[in-house]
Amino acid sequence: MIFVTNKIKKLCQIISIVAVIVFSLFLPCLAQAAQGEEAAAINAFKTFVKYAQIQDGRAWSLFTAQSQNLFIEMGVDAAVSDPNMKALMQKEGMSRQDLVQLMKVELANPNSEMAKACWAEASKYFPTEDISNVEFTAVVSGNTAIIRGPGSATSLTMIKENGQWKVDAMSVMGQ
Repeated sequence: MIFVTNKIKKLCQIISIVAVIVFSLFLPCLAQAAQGEEAAAINAFKTFVKYAQIQDGRAWSLFTAQSQNLFIEMGVDAAVSDPNMKALMQKEGMSRQDLVQLMKVELANPNSEMAKACWAEASKYFPTEDISNVEFTAVVSGNTAIIRGPGSATSLTMIKENGQWKVDAMSVMGQ
């Protein structure tokens, strides 16, 4: 069973807002080319932006696990606060934890209806400019990379999880 309600769309809007912030930090940037881990972190960020721009649900896999959990909890909170969704969950015998699990599965599958709806909504907030040739700077310390555009006081944190650099939405949201 797939739930795509107005409350679930709020989750997609939250993801969209983070995506807009992430993208807007770096659009005007031109900097020296990074190498090694710096380049890997920057390439992961660029891949995330590319996927989000083309409504590709694989962007979800480029958020840290902690970021994914935060988005899911926010989406579930929004869903269960909706009387219609609450009634539907009761009718279906679904608990809050069931909804959490459903959202984890659906958002992890780039081809699911929920993932497609979320990224279709998120893509509305991404400029269409190609950033593949834009160069960013990154400072890596262990499993953390701080990505910044030249002359920009704003930054984005990427965290290396299981050998892959991922977007830390908490750094953008101030969590």
